[in-house]
Amino acid sequence: MVRSYQDLHAIVQQAQSEYSKEHTEASIAFDVPDDMPEGACALANSDNRKKAVFILARFGEEYKVGYALYEPDELSKLQPVHLADVNHDEFDAAFVIHLIDEFLVE
Repeated sequence: MVRSYQDLHAIVQQAQSEYSKEHTEASIAFDVPDDMPEGACALANSDNRKKAVFILARFGEEYKVGYALYEPDELSKLQPVHLADVNHDEFDAAFVIHLIDEFLVE
């Protein structure tokens, strides 16, 4: 369950660590980008330049984790290809690992 930026960062880092242990060939790195909104974090694949950005948002009493998936275009500029959100209680390391598998390393 995510209720703070620290929770968000910890879950994303945990997923990256777990994935890297089982897939040593993968070049997935965790980052807290300076050019993103406060609290955002990202995972990036240095081999194909794909990136996933995560942000925590609060709507009244409800927390959600928004995420954006980016791919480089023909000029190598990153472009968003998918934007979505998930309830904070559904966001866990398994969810992030699924995104890594299905998007970042595909």
